[in-house]
Amino acid sequence: MLNTVYTTKVINDWAWRLPYIIGGIAGLLFLFLRRNLQESSLFEHLATNQEIVKQPVLEVFKKIPWETIRTVLLVCMDASLFYTSFVYLPTYLSLYSHLSMGQALNLITVFVFISLFTVPFFAFISDRIGRRPMLIAVAIGVIVLAYFIFKGLSQPNTTSIILAVFGLTMLSSMEQGTTPATIVENYPLSVRYTGLAFGYNLGYTVFAGTAPMLNTWLIKITNSKLAPGYYLICCSIVTGLVVLLGIKETKARDLSF
Repeated sequence: MLNTVYTTKVINDWAWRLPYIIGGIAGLLFLFLRRNLQESSLFEHLATNQEIVKQPVLEVFKKIPWETIRTVLLVCMDASLFYTSFVYLPTYLSLYSHLSMGQALNLITVFVFISLFTVPFFAFISDRIGRRPMLIAVAIGVIVLAYFIFKGLSQPNTTSIILAVFGLTMLSSMEQGTTPATIVENYPLSVRYTGLAFGYNLGYTVFAGTAPMLNTWLIKITNSKLAPGYYLICCSIVTGLVVLLGIKETKARDLSF
């Protein structure tokens, strides 16, 4: 939106601060809401029975280290797919297609808006068919389609670019609608919040925070505009193997313990 409303000079001079200001205001609002949010009945049960773990981070590493490692590896596909699709892609399109940065950002904004509806839809499907089938389907989809998606993204054809971004959005939505629930359902009640927060954010730090840099580096060393597709394939293989070998179906699990 900034690129649409302001010129590059204005953005560089002062307008780049606007998202941070808006984000700061939103952060204060969320902090207020969180501080006044009623605790869940499960947490109140733990408090009543004096079962709250006093050092949950240590508890996670001492008693269930595999769950944390598994969460990080499960997030590998999640983070790389989301950040490549919605954070790195505008830069990629502005460099390797006929779209300008402003056009690329507008296109991605449209598909981010679409994902507001597709993510809940695929979460609903995941509740019906299960976590494992959905995640395995996403992994296979990325492995099979990533090459062709980035082939389409690098073509001087608007239709092929839109179809490619649509494909990435659907794959990401399928995964985003499934992974968070899968992670929650794989932790015991006493350390669920800490385990989820630590494993998920560590995974995003490793695989999402480095995605733009890795994609740029891979394109440079391979001299191939398709390199980000290979990166997504590798990440999907990692998560696919974790799901196949280390994740049990949890869609009907009782979360009260």
